[in-house]
Amino acid sequence: MVADGESLTIAPPRQTAFAPAPPEVTLSPAELDRLVGTYDFDNAPLKLVIERRQERLFFEVPPALSSFLPMDAQSPLSFIAVDGAKIDFILDDAGKAVRFKGIGPDGATAKSGKRVNQTALR
Repeated sequence: MVADGESLTIAPPRQTAFAPAPPEVTLSPAELDRLVGTYDFDNAPLKLVIERRQERLFFEVPPALSSFLPMDAQSPLSFIAVDGAKIDFILDDAGKAVRFKGIGPDGATAKSGKRVNQTALR
């Protein structure tokens, strides 16, 4: 409400910036499978485990994160997890995923690591 002299007026809502949702990216099983595996974190005794379940990737970081969380594809090599973490994969010249770069859910913590095998640990 806005006070104007002795009367009150209901003001229209303020314009807010609208950020549309990113387009949904659908990847083939082969595109997802090339990213599946276990990655060692640089400078930390942790592993990033990536699995494919149907047409989606899931990740965990045992023992810190002991349950798998789903990720949404933003592009063939970039994903956003439901907790807000971002993971980008890096390919070698043969098209094989060899590294990852990530930003934690806090938006500030940057992590990276190298792939140690193509099969997710179970």
